[in-house]
Amino acid sequence: MLDVADDELTRRIRTDEVEPGARSWRLEHVRAYADARAWLVAAADLVVDCTTMTVEQVADEVAGVLPPAG
Repeated sequence: MLDVADDELTRRIRTDEVEPGARSWRLEHVRAYADARAWLVAAADLVVDCTTMTVEQVADEVAGVLPPAG
């Protein structure tokens, strides 16, 4: 599970220039995600807190726990 703090999630949504058409839908669902966070974290095999991580750091973190290809 890729997790991020609510305020950072909202900031990222508001500043997203790749999918600006999805902005309002995403913002409407931040609360639902926050409400579900506890059980999502409990159910996940892996939780990566992406709040202060770059995309590259997140990818490295996830790749580090995957079994080797092949």
